[in-house]
Amino acid sequence: MEILNLLLQFGIVIYIPLVTYFIINALNRYLTILDDKNKCNLHVVDKTSSAKKMEVVLPLQLQAYERLILFLERIRPISLVNRHLDLYISKQQFQMNMLKNIRDEFDHNLSQQLFVSESVWQTAKGAREELAQMINLHAVSLGNEASAANLAEQLIKTEITLIDQCIKLIKEEMKGIL
Repeated sequence: MEILNLLLQFGIVIYIPLVTYFIINALNRYLTILDDKNKCNLHVVDKTSSAKKMEVVLPLQLQAYERLILFLERIRPISLVNRHLDLYISKQQFQMNMLKNIRDEFDHNLSQQLFVSESVWQTAKGAREELAQMINLHAVSLGNEASAANLAEQLIKTEITLIDQCIKLIKEEMKGIL
């Protein structure tokens, strides 16, 4: 009986650490599986989240490019002249009307800078400034006696290179995101 008791105690001493080892090993495997599963789920959530962001941001970005191109086309000298030339107003009034229109068009599109690159935005601003300078330079160079038609004629001959550069830059960026 004593031997049996000794064997039983010896068995318990071996059994408990052995069972504990297997339980700890199984828990570690379970935790590893859970960790891997959570990482996989986070990866899926990240992909879903970025896909949803792109679903929202991409149309806004494309719309910003579209609106900037429209702005640039509307401020081309020929477009401005066609919209504002009135033979019954003075050269100065014609000049002021065009400058106000450029400013208003630009102000209307200020929020587009959120969705375009800094280089596109700076080029668009540069085009606006280049055009305003050209209008003012032509108005001054024609003298006080010139008419709105004389200023219009000079402006139609003027090419604003930054307008074309900006449109080209926008098209290149659009190709990059599509």
